[in-house]
Amino acid sequence: IVRFRGNRATVFGAGHGLELLVTALLFDRHGNLWIGRGDNLLRASNPGAEDLQVEPVLTRMGATVVSLEQDKAGNILVGTYAGLLSFDPATGSVRRFSSFEGLPSGSVDALIAEPDGTVLLTAGGTLARLDPAVPARGTREPRCVVGALRIGARTLPWPETGLDRIEGLDISPSENQIEIELVGVSSRLGE
Repeated sequence: IVRFRGNRATVFGAGHGLELLVTALLFDRHGNLWIGRGDNLLRASNPGAEDLQVEPVLTRMGATVVSLEQDKAGNILVGTYAGLLSFDPATGSVRRFSSFEGLPSGSVDALIAEPDGTVLLTAGGTLARLDPAVPARGTREPRCVVGALRIGARTLPWPETGLDRIEGLDISPSENQIEIELVGVSSRLGE
């Protein structure tokens, strides 16, 4: 990243956490600079400071960041080669958009927030309008059950449907290797 002030240019690179190619930039309403670099989302909270301090926010997303935008609610929308994420800076929560919300498949190359709260985007060569305020279908957490329990070398008998909780289990002090298998099913794509 190069910052110009008057007739002076300052280059921020590897020493500032920017060792890979920067693929997307966004200034949010609070003056933070959001940086897409590889499959990482970074934030510079005080981009006007003499020495740019960059912190990782989302790392190893699995796909390169190609576009950034801020929606009406203040979430940072992250377009990647594999789809669209919404990051809430206040809570740190991440939402992945899918075809259930009308997102075309493919790389989300461009994002534009509209005044009405919707977002225009291009994905896979298709122009689409998305309303990030609409709750995701199937947002209820999937039911999670204990699918199997192994203590040391023995596997305890277990119902095929699993159990919600483990009760009445006696474990000796020498049985210190315990493996609990949890199973949950979600009807939502990508979960």
